[in-house]
Amino acid sequence: MKFSVKNITISAQLAVFIAIVSQLTIPLGLIPLTGQTFAVGFVATLVPPSISVCAVGIYLLMGIIGIPVFAGFSGGLATVLGPTGGYLIGFFFSAFFISFLISKKSNSFIWVLLVNVFGAMISLFVGAIGLKIYLDTSMIEALKIGILPFILPEVIKAFFASFLGMKALTVFRKRFPYLIN
Repeated sequence: MKFSVKNITISAQLAVFIAIVSQLTIPLGLIPLTGQTFAVGFVATLVPPSISVCAVGIYLLMGIIGIPVFAGFSGGLATVLGPTGGYLIGFFFSAFFISFLISKKSNSFIWVLLVNVFGAMISLFVGAIGLKIYLDTSMIEALKIGILPFILPEVIKAFFASFLGMKALTVFRKRFPYLIN
């Protein structure tokens, strides 16, 4: 990615979008159900990997320095080192994976949906690793706590990220051809 002012500005705007959608939260105990994975999938569907990863990086940096951008208006290094930290780190990998694969293959809805579902599973798996470390438990237990309850909600969010992302692509391709995946 050429780190132009334009690309950094677009990345920052997308980071703010992720921060806003992250506040859609349903508390479920240790790990809440949030809009974060939807937002990351939506952003990654629209833009190339360099911009989506930069947007997630800006979002994470804002949270790490204490700006309350994470789910439930949380922020700070303690959040990243807490039970949800692995999921936050997983957004990096998810954003790259989704953007990269969508940019390499035709943008049929089924392909975009499969890529978004798999990207969400990447976030869940990295989150489960973080949960294992945080709870000092077995990987099996971390998978039970940190993945199983979230599979169906993540598939639903991936569907909406794909559907709305594809709709947005048709509009944005005409207006911002340099930006779109």
